[in-house]
Amino acid sequence: MDGVGVTMERFPQDVVMEILSRLPVKSLVRFRCVSKTWLKLLTKDTKFIKLHLNRSHNHLPDFIFQTYLRIESDMNTKISESKFDDGVEIIGICNGLVCVTDFSNFYVCNPLTKDYISIPSPDDVPILLNQMSLSLYGFGFHESSNEYKILRLFSTTIEDEDGVSDFLLHVTVYTLSTNSWKTLENVSYEYEICCDQDNALVNGAFHWIGAAPGLSTWSTKVKSIVCFDLEAEDFHELPQPTDLKDKYSYTFSVSVGELDGLLCLFYMLSNESLEVCAMKEYGIVESWTKQFKITQLEVPRSFYNLAPVGIYNKGEIIINKDDRELFLYMSQTNTVRSFMTRKYMKKAYAYYGSLISPTTFQWSLT
Repeated sequence: MDGVGVTMERFPQDVVMEILSRLPVKSLVRFRCVSKTWLKLLTKDTKFIKLHLNRSHNHLPDFIFQTYLRIESDMNTKISESKFDDGVEIIGICNGLVCVTDFSNFYVCNPLTKDYISIPSPDDVPILLNQMSLSLYGFGFHESSNEYKILRLFSTTIEDEDGVSDFLLHVTVYTLSTNSWKTLENVSYEYEICCDQDNALVNGAFHWIGAAPGLSTWSTKVKSIVCFDLEAEDFHELPQPTDLKDKYSYTFSVSVGELDGLLCLFYMLSNESLEVCAMKEYGIVESWTKQFKITQLEVPRSFYNLAPVGIYNKGEIIINKDDRELFLYMSQTNTVRSFMTRKYMKKAYAYYGSLISPTTFQWSLT
């Protein structure tokens, strides 16, 4: 390998970077032993790592699966692989990093480079909230602040002896660059959020479907898109499509997600069709645009639970069906085909690898 390293080092550095930045992470991990120069380039050179990250979506994604037993993937690598016990839950995937929790600690790992860090949970949760509460988690990156953060939220509603309800809330944020947890004071938050749904990370903010206090998120009444901004560290609502409110009377379920970098709403209409709307310009209500609609006739067998996972190739949408099978929806022909089956699958994630190490969080996307 030394001979290869000497030969390659005769090429201009920008040519080497241009070539290597187009290769998958699996190959680049092996190339770290070519020479000290390449090792430094692939592990320390922020310019190269950013360039490779920006081109990662040019490759087809791998898949990570949350099963009822463990976290698995189709990358011939185990997410937990002796680093932490099975039974962990994925709370977010961002820039090739996977964040999981066993509800005592958090772990951020790069499954392709095998780097990981362990983050103890703060122990300042009020006893009442720790015993009976709704919990929400999120892991993401905000480009403007150049920060990776973990969100942990506990909330519950209790009644006193007179039947008066009191809403209890505890929100903490971990910033990876400072290696510290912070409890957020005076947080404005009054939503019921379905804890079974993953958040959607778009534009440096987490998004969920929420309902007004006292209303279930499964109610047919008007719901909200609830956001948590990672830079401002506060909650707010995002405008919905103007025609969506009229659909709630016959909507079976609604969820929020991300496709190709856009915030999307996925809603099942009377258990007969799946419609997807995308917000083309973030925060602009007029930019909501219907993307596609899949009817029951186009999907064989059960049509109970469909959830878009990501973009596969040239407009093909990956659909998780009943947490057992992945379909590909071809938008140009409005057809679907079976793509992959997986036993004991709870959730599926499209995964784009990167060279980012969780031990160093200095990489910016700009």
